[in-house]
Amino acid sequence: MRISKREIAEIVREAGAMGIHGKRLDVSKTIDNLRDKLRLDIESHMQPYMVLLTEAVQSLIHLEQHLFSRPLNQDSSPFALQISRVRSEAVALQQVIAIGQEAAAGVLGRSLFEAIEVAMAVSIDDDFSRRFLCDEDQDKFWKSHIGYGHIYKKVSAFLVATGDSPEEVTAYIDFHKQIKNLLSGHVHSANRLAFRSACVPALANPGNFTIGQLGALSIHAPHLCLIVAEEISLFTRKCLVLTIIPEPPVPFAHNKPRRSFDAFLISVYVLQSLMTKYGPELHERYIKLIESAGFYSAD
Repeated sequence: MRISKREIAEIVREAGAMGIHGKRLDVSKTIDNLRDKLRLDIESHMQPYMVLLTEAVQSLIHLEQHLFSRPLNQDSSPFALQISRVRSEAVALQQVIAIGQEAAAGVLGRSLFEAIEVAMAVSIDDDFSRRFLCDEDQDKFWKSHIGYGHIYKKVSAFLVATGDSPEEVTAYIDFHKQIKNLLSGHVHSANRLAFRSACVPALANPGNFTIGQLGALSIHAPHLCLIVAEEISLFTRKCLVLTIIPEPPVPFAHNKPRRSFDAFLISVYVLQSLMTKYGPELHERYIKLIESAGFYSAD
């Protein structure tokens, strides 16, 4: 079945015959034009942030490809499936930022942080992994094992297994809570974020707003790119650690040398190198940008 342009044009003509007239858009072409315009703005105003996010996406793509290049079973498949979820959200996040959709990017960013927490839990806890895969009532499972802070025990176990100290674990979980709370307004329709969908704090002109446009780069977009890239960098590095410990968890066991793993290894190294070199300076640049605009919230 297909819906043809001719049929749509006929409906438009029928509406005109009834006295209903209005401008029509080629939505796909309009969005393509928006993407082309914002590509130039990204290059001018947030190129390093977008490069880091794009490299982070690449590392997840290679991790997913490596996991699916190996035989999967009931024990190893939950982690591979969850990595597909993480990769999907990271790709979508990069794309919606590229077309200036801040609200959608915030929703995806919030979901991505939780998806990584679940990936950590699935990788480190066999019982959680099996129930995540097999429980029929996933809503009940989420309330009992993921939501309301339940997931953090599993996240702590993952971090400890990769060598983090109690202080580092606490700092990581506190940061996650802060970021998820910061982004929750995008999910739960906070009024300030509805306002910002129509009146976008302009990245190219700090202190001013881009009003009523189909898409625009927000002054907060660089920060979201950076914290997501940092999160993915940390997560993928820790996945590598779990492949080399004496008794690796099931998803990381039996990693024989193969091209898919080498591609993942290279992508993690590139991302970590870039984050180490540019991350601190980019945080400082963002803070100065926010201060120059008179804003104090980075959500």
